Amino acid sequence: MKKIIISIKPKYVQKIYDGNKIIELRKSIGLSFIQNNKMYIYSSSPKKAITGHAYIDKIERVSKDEIKQYYLDKIAISNEELENYLTDGKKGMMIWLKNIVEYQKPISLAKLKETGFTAPQSYCYVSDALTLLLNENT
Repeated sequence: MKKIIISIKPKYVQKIYDGNKIIELRKSIGLSFIQNNKMYIYSSSPKKAITGHAYIDKIERVSKDEIKQYYLDKIAISNEELENYLTDGKKGMMIWLKNIVEYQKPISLAKLKETGFTAPQSYCYVSDALTLLLNENT
């Protein structure tokens, strides 16, 4: 099972660490997005660092209407943000998070690049070289 690095905007990353966001919403996910897999949290620009990790509790594919009705508070986005993100009646992939850990010393993009890492637009999988770095720092 490949470990995942998921790119998230800093304002949402902070909500995860504050406990206000327990679901990450995506339009699509990869095959390794399965229960109990580890996801490293990459806080995108301007932070540009792996700032922690979480484990996948469960994955659900849910309609935009269901998200509006039941999950907006757990996803920690506004109705307007949801409308702009999920267009054309698409369903969203809800990644429920558990065992969330914020690192005291984030791993900077400069340090990550030493392993050949390129910051993902959405997500990527952890390479062998990056695994060594992550194990040293977490």
